[in-house]
Amino acid sequence: MRKNLIMGQWNRFHEAVLPAGAGALQVLEMRRAFFAGAQVMLSILVHDTKDLSEDEGVVVIDDCYAEIADFAAGIQTGKF
Repeated sequence: MRKNLIMGQWNRFHEAVLPAGAGALQVLEMRRAFFAGAQVMLSILVHDTKDLSEDEGVVVIDDCYAEIADFAAGIQTGKF
C-alpha cells in the first residue's frame, strides 16, 4: 500500500503555517505551491544527480539544504 508521505507533510505544514481562517483559494494555492516544491526537489534528487558520483550527489543535497536554510533565515529576518 502506498504511503502519502508528502501529503502528511502538507498536513503538518498547513496546520503550522496557514491561519485558521485561511480561505479556500489561499489553501488551494499554498497546497499547489507546496507540492510543486516537493516535485522540484524530487526532480533534482532523481534526475539531476543520476550521472553523478555519490560524493557529487551529496554536494547537491548539501547545496539544496543550504539554499533552503538561507531562505528560512531570510523569512526570519524579514528579507522574504
